Amino acid sequence: MESNSDLHFYVDESGNTGSNLLNESQPFFVFGGWLMNEKYENKLRNIVDYFEFESKELHYKKQSIGLALKSLEIMNKMINDSMETLINLDSEEFILPVIIETRKEDILIEKFMYTVFDSYYSDRKYKENIDRLIYDSDAKVKLLDEIKVGFKSDKSIMSDVEGLYKYREEDVEEAMKMLDHCISKLLKITEGYEGFLKDIDKHAVLDDFSVKDKFQYASETSTNTIGALLDSLEKISNASNRNYKITIYPDSDESKIYIDDYWDELNEVSFGRESENVNMYKNIFKMYTKLNSSEYLGIQLSDVLCSTRNEYMRIKDGMYTSRFKKNIKNEKRKRQQKEFFKNLQSCYYAVLCINKISMQLYEIPTVICF
Repeated sequence: MESNSDLHFYVDESGNTGSNLLNESQPFFVFGGWLMNEKYENKLRNIVDYFEFESKELHYKKQSIGLALKSLEIMNKMINDSMETLINLDSEEFILPVIIETRKEDILIEKFMYTVFDSYYSDRKYKENIDRLIYDSDAKVKLLDEIKVGFKSDKSIMSDVEGLYKYREEDVEEAMKMLDHCISKLLKITEGYEGFLKDIDKHAVLDDFSVKDKFQYASETSTNTIGALLDSLEKISNASNRNYKITIYPDSDESKIYIDDYWDELNEVSFGRESENVNMYKNIFKMYTKLNSSEYLGIQLSDVLCSTRNEYMRIKDGMYTSRFKKNIKNEKRKRQQKEFFKNLQSCYYAVLCINKISMQLYEIPTVICF
């Protein structure tokens, strides 16, 4: 039996298309899951058993609209219980959703900004102006907004930005053309960085962009956003009186073993460290790797959480899905689809409500938007 000061964070994702961040059929990315203690896990098994799913594993993508409605009922129950947890972070039963959600093109642009705007790549006379982007959040947000407005309206630029993160060293000539195009655009749409951009060492920048097998994980959306999730988990533990120790259980993908390698790297250098001199996580004990989701109900329900949010955002964006189709003629199916959308919408905004309460009570985001 574990202590009630131990929490498990079950993690999955929805909308991950690898380095293809401009995939038009999957414009959104949702990453995260459910944070819970063992007492709530035991309760959760009874809740799931009550709905009598035919399959032993809950896999949202494969569910019919009828089964998806059952999954949404479970989500609503967990969300309601999360409200109780927020009132008292030291409660005997602990359950909270903690997720990241974003348009993937926004992640691509932010990655690009951090790669290019590094004082290492240009003359030292620009160092103070560029380094302030690290600590001056207003300057960083202003620059990011300028780049988003200028880049997102130009498909050729977005294609080149994505291409830079995929290029290999043998394609340096083509990559240089893409980088030149992007820097020319930056010179037109940003203010205060003209000298830095004109004097930038493009070959050094390209070396940072190039794909190296050892660092395959660098192009993955999950590894680029995990830090924001970890920050919220650490703050949740600090806000309680129990000093929760958190263990992370991420779903594994056999086609992307290199991500597990990155999680192992985090285990070695970032978790359970006591040093005050480095940005480490004291309350996150370990992240397990190479897990099979069929053995972890928490991972399966994190899949449902992330996938339902992704589906709602796509529908809201004018898209259709396997459960929400255009021009339904069958009246029974039409009513079922209407009920499905109503429940999907309810869950989506209820989780945003949890985030709002968490921010008001503890200044901790549980829904992180990039």
